[in-house]
Amino acid sequence: IPLSPEEVVAYARKSTREDGSAKSIADQHEVNQETAGEFGLPLRNENLLSEREGMSGDLFWDGYAGTGLLDESGARRKTRPALTQIVRGVQEGRIKRVVVWSLDRLWRDVTLCHALLDLLAAKGCLLYDRTGPVNITT
Repeated sequence: IPLSPEEVVAYARKSTREDGSAKSIADQHEVNQETAGEFGLPLRNENLLSEREGMSGDLFWDGYAGTGLLDESGARRKTRPALTQIVRGVQEGRIKRVVVWSLDRLWRDVTLCHALLDLLAAKGCLLYDRTGPVNITT
């Protein structure tokens, strides 16, 4: 079954404004689009999601409760809105593929890494970085 464009998103994050060595969000998305094209993923411009510049890779998504699932606690803490949008889409089965320039754009925290990988694997959502599909089953 071919993927619909709504099932594919790309994510970018630049954690610091002063760091000239890191790829800009625009540059990350350019590579994300090239990666999607190389692997036949129908990525639309409106599905190029990014955080506000300066957003830390240690921040979780809204509703994270240590389980990798959204909770109903209503606890307010600093979170990443674009990542929250992706997690919700994966949980609801709307997002089937996520493309990132580099895995460290998604996480800088081991707990966050495990929670995201567990969620993606449980929902059958595949992850791609600039080198191709990422094995999330090991």
